[in-house]
Amino acid sequence: MPYPSKIVDRAEIRRWISEGKTYRWMVDTYRSKYHLDVSRTMFSNFRRDQDLPPRQSPSLPQVIPWDVREEHRSRGWDLHLHTASRLLDGLTVKPADRSAFSSWWKSMQRRNLVVDYDPETGYVGVPRRDGIDAGYIREPDHRD
Repeated sequence: MPYPSKIVDRAEIRRWISEGKTYRWMVDTYRSKYHLDVSRTMFSNFRRDQDLPPRQSPSLPQVIPWDVREEHRSRGWDLHLHTASRLLDGLTVKPADRSAFSSWWKSMQRRNLVVDYDPETGYVGVPRRDGIDAGYIREPDHRD
């Protein structure tokens, strides 16, 4: 797939992605360094087209410790858990995503549920175990 002509140095973008630079940072850096207006999508598409691993917030492995199957990713509870991870790491979250997460998590708390994952069925709410499940998820190291 051809890359947009605005990409000046592919190795530089690969390095930025490996360093965990945000797409917003990359856009701002391109504007100041190369005097080019580009979008975050350009960097996201480059990452995907180069088959580079997705950017990940530091707390994500604690919030989503499972090997989530492709069909269960990027929707519903998976999105809510990604939002939880971003909030834990102090990263920016779109107001609509923050609102949706907040409503979902309040509902989970009212019902005293945490999230568990089964590769066959996907995400599911399960009863919180006092003294064990302290966060958003069923603690995997403490199976019943």
